[in-house]
Amino acid sequence: MKKIYRYFAMAALAVMSLAVASCDEYKSVTDNGVWHMWKITVQGEGVQGDKVTLALGETLQLNLTIVPSHVSVVDPVWTSSNESVVTVSETGLLTAVKSGEAIIHVYSEYNPEIYDDLTVKVSGGAVSISKKLVDQKDAD
Repeated sequence: MKKIYRYFAMAALAVMSLAVASCDEYKSVTDNGVWHMWKITVQGEGVQGDKVTLALGETLQLNLTIVPSHVSVVDPVWTSSNESVVTVSETGLLTAVKSGEAIIHVYSEYNPEIYDDLTVKVSGGAVSISKKLVDQKDAD
């Protein structure tokens, strides 16, 4: 009889392991001995999935959605893969510096395995050129 219980326990553990392995969009975290699945997602105006396009000089405030919703502190750390293209502040404010592409990476200082990435494309921007007519006699 003990053998049956042991096999049952092993089968239950295997099923739970498969369920956890299939949830790769969530990260498992142990908090004071309690196991959780957490996920953070970058959001902001114009963000489409994991991409956003900004015009040169434009700014965008990013926000986080945290799962589970009762978690209030993840201490996010924001980084840019290419600060010559786009910078990001400690609060998630993007600034488009020059044309190109960069990846914004945000992770929990509490657990760096809880993260999200956002690809930012900075495009062009208008260049203002003014034409001034100069009278021939005023030209040097």
